[in-house]
Amino acid sequence: MLDSRFNSQAVVSDNSLGISKSDLTVQFRIDSLEREINNLRQTIHDLSRQIDIAKREATDTQRETREALSRIR
Repeated sequence: MLDSRFNSQAVVSDNSLGISKSDLTVQFRIDSLEREINNLRQTIHDLSRQIDIAKREATDTQRETREALSRIR
């Protein structure tokens, strides 16, 4: 669902052979976004599980209510 992966490459300028401060900033932001995506994925998974449980409980309650009503009649 939120299965995204950001790829980055260090940009080497003509004046430098290493990673620039800008590259590190971008990489840090990408890492941060990946953590946020993973957290959102976990939250969605937890909410989906809670929804499934609530649906089962609602179905059980409906069934029990129908059975109780049929006994009353």
